[in-house]
Amino acid sequence: MNEIVLIESRAARSEAIERTDALDKVKALALLPDDLYVTAEMVASYFEVGADAVESVVRRNRDELTENGLRSLRGEDLREFETVNATVSNDGPVLPEAPKRRALTVFARRTVLNVAMLLRDSDVAKQVRRELLDRYEVAVRTDVRPTAEELGVVTAKIRLLDASADAGALPRGEVSFKARNLLADYGLAERPPTVEQERFATAVRWVRQNYVLGESFSVRDFHRAMHGQYWMTAGHVAEALCVELTEAGVVVRLPSPPAGRGRPPSPRFEVLGTRREIGGAP
Repeated sequence: MNEIVLIESRAARSEAIERTDALDKVKALALLPDDLYVTAEMVASYFEVGADAVESVVRRNRDELTENGLRSLRGEDLREFETVNATVSNDGPVLPEAPKRRALTVFARRTVLNVAMLLRDSDVAKQVRRELLDRYEVAVRTDVRPTAEELGVVTAKIRLLDASADAGALPRGEVSFKARNLLADYGLAERPPTVEQERFATAVRWVRQNYVLGESFSVRDFHRAMHGQYWMTAGHVAEALCVELTEAGVVVRLPSPPAGRGRPPSPRFEVLGTRREIGGAP
């Protein structure tokens, strides 16, 4: 693994996307009062670049960044976000007041790390990438290391997977999963979670990012939100995941309303934990 592969391969970036602590190893990332998000201006300040550089990265890679926590807020979501983050709760940054603001793009920590792996000309971004690559080097210091020929095979296969995703032949999520397992086969990364573990982690992350204690959602809501995930093949998968969330104590199933005419309502689940209680970084 080297810096060029990290910049050019979405699959390689996916392998490293959970290592958000690399950001703070290089430079402290100050979050808004909700302790979840930063604005585009804050991202530009962190990487010591102009706002246009961040805007360019977002414009060219919006799908990938959205998959890793980028949000575009409007309407009621924006008003709620402004209410929470315009209040001084500590000595950190707050969201500047802007009465005529109609939309706002915000970045989670994962999104900021994603930007670090795409922003070519920032010295801070280069340091973050170096931190990530140093961890790879430590991980592969074993008695049996891949040969130069094997490394060439790995690189070629990852590029082929990326090309398949670009052509629409394979979903991005499946490409990422295959690439991470490929890297693990050659001792270049840790073995990724199984599909079942990845499903559950994604479900928990979705609940954490979208709901708070006492709010509820339906299986249909969840299925729509997970549309595009390579493992979301049918509605029964969504309901099975909601059952797993119930067994884990994240949600509880609400009583079904009396049966009536037409299509029965989608089962609903109430959130039992807040964002912090469910745990983990966004």
